[in-house]
Amino acid sequence: MRIFILFFGAILGVAVWGVACNEPNTTTANVEQGPMDYTTAAYSFLTDSMPGIADTLTVGFRDLNFYTSKDHFCIVGIVDNQSRFWRKIWLQAQLADSSGTALAFNGDTTLIIRAFSNAVPPRGATAFFAAVPLSQLSGTPVSCRVAGAGAIERPPGPILIAMTTAGSGVYSLDSTVASGFRESAYNLNAQINNPLNERAYHPRIVLLMYANDNRLYYAQLINPELRSFLVKQDNQGPMSPSEKRNIYYQIAYDMIPEPLQNLRISRVEVQAFDMR
Repeated sequence: MRIFILFFGAILGVAVWGVACNEPNTTTANVEQGPMDYTTAAYSFLTDSMPGIADTLTVGFRDLNFYTSKDHFCIVGIVDNQSRFWRKIWLQAQLADSSGTALAFNGDTTLIIRAFSNAVPPRGATAFFAAVPLSQLSGTPVSCRVAGAGAIERPPGPILIAMTTAGSGVYSLDSTVASGFRESAYNLNAQINNPLNERAYHPRIVLLMYANDNRLYYAQLINPELRSFLVKQDNQGPMSPSEKRNIYYQIAYDMIPEPLQNLRISRVEVQAFDMR
């Protein structure tokens, strides 16, 4: 059995700029519903449109990736808040076809994506994921440009840290493959730490799934408060100051994007934050 162990750390991103848009299309990944495949998750979260009062912002990006999975175009990455303030962040993506022509999504050539955390600390980071139906695009996308769109200031609060993660593949018998075994799931163990003297009332977890080509393919947002997520914890509810909590979760391959199913998961990194 393959076993992977990693330690989560911050990496400095590359600065880009963005401007606020007034009437954006918004798509986000879901944290408040139960387990579902990546396409349903990307559209079932409550719409959180960027307000017209959003400020311009400076952000950085890491591990940005885009690809086609069946009948969806997927965009995933990590965004760094490079300001001195807590921020709720929106991003803008522009898709183009092989000739460089901008593609429209529901009539708009700019797709607005809300980052997962609704309060990113100064120099902190959060992930984002979008799955856009190809049927709703004006052409076939082959390229994608992502930049900051806007942000609103948020009050300071708890900062949660993913201290360590460990993962292992789960195998089942399969006579159709040469080895006789097929990896059907991936077990993840993580430890979340609340190091500051503040109570985190609604902890959330983000799973960053990397394939064997070392590229990020999926960022899944998880709400441990919902029993439907089947998250196992050694404690429940709000996190007290200085509390450390162990998290156990199984990733099913049939729920994740097709390229990740084919390449297989090589490692999973973890982010955590307080939803407020």
